[in-house]
Amino acid sequence: MKNLDFYNQTTLPSYRSTAPPFVLPKHIGPYKIDTLLGHGSMSLLLLGSHPERAAPIAIKVLLPSLLSNKELSAQFLKEAEIISLADHPNIVKLYGQGEWENGLYIAMEFIQGISLRQFILNKSLSIKRALDIVLEISYALLHLHTHGIIHRDLKPENVLITESGNAKLIDFGIAHMIEELKKKPKGENRIIGTPSYMSPEQKQDPFNVSFNTDIYALGIIIYELILGKLSFGNIQLDLIPKHLRPILQKALDPNPKLRYQDIVDLIADISKYLKSNTLEKDSSDENDLLEIWEVLGEEQKQLLPQVPSWPELEIGLAKPSGVYLFGLYYDFFRLPDNSFVIILAESPASRLTSMISLAVLKGLLRARIHDFFALKTKEPFTSSLFAFELNQLFCHESFGQKEAITILHLSPLMDQFSFVSSGFESIWHLSSRGGNARMLRNQSRLLGLEPNVPFFSTSDSWNPGDMLLIHPFASSSAPAEKRAAVEALTLKTINTNKHLSPNRLAPVLLDTLQAAFQKRDDTAQKVVLSLLRIF
Repeated sequence: MKNLDFYNQTTLPSYRSTAPPFVLPKHIGPYKIDTLLGHGSMSLLLLGSHPERAAPIAIKVLLPSLLSNKELSAQFLKEAEIISLADHPNIVKLYGQGEWENGLYIAMEFIQGISLRQFILNKSLSIKRALDIVLEISYALLHLHTHGIIHRDLKPENVLITESGNAKLIDFGIAHMIEELKKKPKGENRIIGTPSYMSPEQKQDPFNVSFNTDIYALGIIIYELILGKLSFGNIQLDLIPKHLRPILQKALDPNPKLRYQDIVDLIADISKYLKSNTLEKDSSDENDLLEIWEVLGEEQKQLLPQVPSWPELEIGLAKPSGVYLFGLYYDFFRLPDNSFVIILAESPASRLTSMISLAVLKGLLRARIHDFFALKTKEPFTSSLFAFELNQLFCHESFGQKEAITILHLSPLMDQFSFVSSGFESIWHLSSRGGNARMLRNQSRLLGLEPNVPFFSTSDSWNPGDMLLIHPFASSSAPAEKRAAVEALTLKTINTNKHLSPNRLAPVLLDTLQAAFQKRDDTAQKVVLSLLRIF
């Protein structure tokens, strides 16, 4: 996108236009048009001027090809109506709206500045400066909420930092009056908003929102401003200064009843913090926390191996970009008998301290695998016996830590695979013979729970062209309703995209599951493994 992409965010992302190129008009309404600033899938942003004003004006135009869509036209006009109600120094100003010969337009204040996303990526802010920006956004939200308006798409791209350093809230494409939202049908199966900044209730139902839905999104922005990095939905509150952490915990509570109910209360707590004597101490601790974060992040990268290149297997691994996988471990082994062992492990609580437990697990697991290469083990590899022996060692060395793990053994010679799933539930098998994917269950207890529990494997045929998929979204500790929902969506996504290669299917499945089941604590750390047998 070109500059000022903040006006171009898709408001209803399921719509796409294939219209011919837009011919730049000389005038739209009373405004003279100078140039095209940018474009999105629903609208164009033009730079214009008013004959009676010296200052430039931004003019947003609905694509002519979408005029026949009554829902989109109504939403476009609703955006202008909402901006007209929100006359506030921290909100973009409306100068006019209406019809012109080729459709609908909104004339708005032209803002010189950069988006908050660019600010986060390119600037290093003190805690005080970051919270000053947050307070300006909060005052804008207070004004909106006072007028009964919920923004519903608060994110760094929709906040501008002007040349004078002030924050301006923009893009009201999916904003709504709360009274109108109450009349909308519930349960619409469509994401409206940006998943990394959406509250759990908004992900479940885009119309089941309240004023503190915006507060949740603001909490993510606070976290990113303090940390100086985009979160991609992965929140590690341990990295936030100690005295600021309770404010973030309350703003990001997944239960809307326990979250801040009114933006006024959040403003009061932030203002109190800024005036407290703890700010100076937190500011001095901040650099130490960020340095620790970077060091641990680099160490964590060493914990995870590169995906191997084996002629018999094509392996697809999808993981979220920009996220340290502190709570995950995966590994790949080719045994002397030309069978393969694939490992996927996850800590139930994905925190920085999970690295220690997973590093212990990696050491024990690799030492045990080495016995097969050193021919110390005469018996062939079996996933159930390996899990039993690994669990005994881990119980002794892990100091009470628990891990979920899938141990998958692939044997081309036997045309068979077997697996133990300790804490996870399922592997999905897509046969080369056609048909839909099948889900295979194996419910074993968590690794490290107690030393002498037996493990039993699940087996199935494994032929050339077969694909297997593993992910840690459906843990055995999750409620049955959630497990069923994860499994149903997984099967639907695999069956819909079964023509894709492992490297393409894995990210599609990851994106789908994250959008549906992302939580604020650890879902951003999930991965998806897909394995295709070549011959």
